[in-house]
Amino acid sequence: MSLGKRIKELREKEGLTQLKASELLKISNKALSRYENDDTNPDPETIKNMAKLYNSSSDYILGVVDKEKSKEDINLDEIEYGLFNEIKDMSPELKEKIISYAKFLKQQEK
Repeated sequence: MSLGKRIKELREKEGLTQLKASELLKISNKALSRYENDDTNPDPETIKNMAKLYNSSSDYILGVVDKEKSKEDINLDEIEYGLFNEIKDMSPELKEKIISYAKFLKQQEK
């Protein structure tokens, strides 16, 4: 599958129009259309943003892997998976605070 087809497939899977996705990605609708039609390729920063927006990985978007990672592939229970989804788009500073708090709670449990 081509890069453009993967991008389009992921966008549609998330239920986003090209216009809405381009707004969220902070790129022009024309640029997204050109990516999806394989007329041009997105830059690395745009691929990273697409991976976040489409809940995918840059490796999948680029065709390095042919299968998206699912919850089963990363071997998390329901609570861990839910926590991951909540924090994945947070700033590194907030993530560090969450890790520190989790370590604190773990110590309290002992």
